[in-house]
Amino acid sequence: MAILEYENKIKNNRHEFLCSGVLINKRFVLTAAHCIKNIPPWLELKSVRLGEHTLNKEKDCQTNTSGSEKCADPPVVVDIAQTIVHDKYQLAARLRRHDIALLQLQKEISFTNFIKPICVPFSPDFDNSEYNNSKPATVIGWEMPVFDTQIHTRQRAEVVLVSPLECSRIYRERLNLATSASSLCIRGVGNADICKGDPGGPLMVADVAGTKKNWFAIGISSDSPRCYEGDIPEFYTRISSYSDWIIDNIQ
Repeated sequence: MAILEYENKIKNNRHEFLCSGVLINKRFVLTAAHCIKNIPPWLELKSVRLGEHTLNKEKDCQTNTSGSEKCADPPVVVDIAQTIVHDKYQLAARLRRHDIALLQLQKEISFTNFIKPICVPFSPDFDNSEYNNSKPATVIGWEMPVFDTQIHTRQRAEVVLVSPLECSRIYRERLNLATSASSLCIRGVGNADICKGDPGGPLMVADVAGTKKNWFAIGISSDSPRCYEGDIPEFYTRISSYSDWIIDNIQ
């Protein structure tokens, strides 16, 4: 996970966290276009933070049963060299279209046990259409925007995907909005809070081959008009619809 850091120009350049994203290789983070285009003019996106777990702690540590402490490496903060927003992104749309963007980092990232890239569906063999009918998936995040009274520890929720037909019907009948083939919708499992995901954060599935498990980001959190109403599916940008665009822009 990558946390997007913004400087607040009216609060002495204080850093604020409004969105997240995912590291997809050593130089690029994938996120939502609205995290770049739909921010107030007094905020400026400056950097990303990688390898973070608990925002209000200097060290992320756990104590085992014997009393010894094991700590993660310190987070890595990297400046952003360039933002690349999809050229068809619709800034003012009620339900955002083509809500996807790339952040090119100033330097290459060294992968560690705590900073790793996630897989994205570049290959035509990995067809996201199989993840449409009550298939399990996972969202993680800090429930951003993060302010002093909000959650500082990364959260996780198990979800299922809603079929495109059902999602389209609900959005049309309840919100008078039209979805598209480049979108994915989810619902929480049991009492899971689907709002634990962040704007720009990933929708993930585990792809198991033998004893090896790879995590794929199949969606980017886009727009949830009524996230806290459980009968309205949450809306994600379908990454596989933009695989060519991603490849063209990370060359």
